[in-house]
Amino acid sequence: ELVKETNAIFTQSPLNFVGNVEGGDIFKGKATVVVCEGFVGNVVLKTAEGLSESLVTLFKRLLGERPPSSPANSGGAGMREFAAAFADRLDYASVGCAPLLGVNGISMIAHGRSSARAIQSSIGTTRRAIEGRINDKIQDGLAQFTGA
Repeated sequence: ELVKETNAIFTQSPLNFVGNVEGGDIFKGKATVVVCEGFVGNVVLKTAEGLSESLVTLFKRLLGERPPSSPANSGGAGMREFAAAFADRLDYASVGCAPLLGVNGISMIAHGRSSARAIQSSIGTTRRAIEGRINDKIQDGLAQFTGA
């Protein structure tokens, strides 16, 4: 009942609410924010982390098996730069943390296995959240939504 009631409220809101999404839609950009309960969210998050790490490892392995001069690696150094950018884009350590919503202040959460690089990135991400006044933007958005 709660899910049905919440869906109706969001459907009538000024938000760009797309409704329920399938698992495959999460990574296709169908929605910017996906809301789910904790257990499901954790399973999705851990699956995404494992998949991205596996893809990066496979990509690096395949790139390493082909010499830079091979037709499959035309561009050699350029392909290695692409591989590094690809790996960085999928590496949580490049961002390091995410905001904990529902807190009246800035509270960021980092992964329990965060590396020094992830912690360093977390500091930059937190700085950008503060400078970007993320809490004010969330409160303004909620005020529009609730009419408060």
